[in-house]
Amino acid sequence: MSAPSAAPEEEPSLNPEQLTRCIAHIVHHDLKRGDAGHLTYNSCARRLVSPEATGPSAGDLAFGDGGLELDSLAKISAASAVSRFFDLGVTGLDDHLLFAARLDEWSDLVARHIALRGRDAEIVFQTSGSTDAPRRVRKKLSALCHEVDALATTLVPDATARIVALPPPQHIFGFLFTVLLPARLGVPVMDVSHRGAGSTMRQLSDGDLVVGTPFHWKSLLDEGGAFPKGVVGVTSAGALPRRHWDGLASAGLTGLFEVFGSTETGGLGWRDDGDAAFRLLPGMARDGDALVTCRSGDRIPLQDRLEWIDGQRFRPLGRLDKAVKIAGVNVSLRKVEEILMMSGLASDAAVRPGEDRLKAFVVPSSRDLSDAELDARLRAHMRTRLEAAACPASYTFGTALPRNEMGKLTDW
Repeated sequence: MSAPSAAPEEEPSLNPEQLTRCIAHIVHHDLKRGDAGHLTYNSCARRLVSPEATGPSAGDLAFGDGGLELDSLAKISAASAVSRFFDLGVTGLDDHLLFAARLDEWSDLVARHIALRGRDAEIVFQTSGSTDAPRRVRKKLSALCHEVDALATTLVPDATARIVALPPPQHIFGFLFTVLLPARLGVPVMDVSHRGAGSTMRQLSDGDLVVGTPFHWKSLLDEGGAFPKGVVGVTSAGALPRRHWDGLASAGLTGLFEVFGSTETGGLGWRDDGDAAFRLLPGMARDGDALVTCRSGDRIPLQDRLEWIDGQRFRPLGRLDKAVKIAGVNVSLRKVEEILMMSGLASDAAVRPGEDRLKAFVVPSSRDLSDAELDARLRAHMRTRLEAAACPASYTFGTALPRNEMGKLTDW
């Protein structure tokens, strides 16, 4: 007897309000980066992520006079960014973006595109570039919806009444938890991605699920306030230090969940204590040293080495891509960073591949030396401890490592 056929899957769709919020953030990021070249980032662009613009009135923003005041080149650049993220070129609806007058018309086009594509609709994320050049990663929207189902049933308290969004929604963590999750739960979103930590703390209330990265949680802790009763948090995009787990508990946070994963893999595991091993999320299964999805049996391209405790629990041992090949030689970026720190000249450092050689960004431990003197001393220090391929060919100095809005390292 043949197995009974599975129930048909629902066609994926996006909540109109959160879709508009996501598009507003994509456009804002494009304008801030200055892809249009000539555009001066100003108060018009900031309206995209103001409390008013990221709410129900976001769609009323016009692209021209009286609104964002985008000229033709800026609008082309922003339209291209939206088209890339939602893969609009597949249906040809990318051509229609330039004829739209308001943001809600772009939302309507994206919704139409997703309806046409159905279960084949894809979202195209970009990796942070924290360890290598940024890459585009395609994800089926239907698979993302299944992942949100697993996250909701495993992590989200029944009493959740609102999502408080600290990370921007165009990154996979923000998209899952602040675009798809509120739509599944039927709860509103308070977007605080461009508000101060003090303002955020003052507006929290019982039933809030606060979504943030370690960078965001540190900012809330540094504010020094107490969390209202009944506020729960979720963190991802990097390991949260033990001291922050303890600090958040002391500040009254009712509960905290950490999700482990990456842009390439999505969420893989979770834990509710900083010293515990991660547990696989529903829909994931161990296959030797690899992971597979239970629905399809597809192997998941892991970005980290995992130490398995048993069939369900694991501990990450570090990124696989922390080793790169330079001039035919395998080089550990982590080791190069450690040796840079041993110099006593750096309070923080990051190393990544350049065009042909490694490059380093260094936060000096003091400003007693000029950049030229620091450069010379660091080169001498590295030459005596590493082979030539592992020595950075260039050094950049600054007061803090370059990070994006998620708090993750970026290129320089």
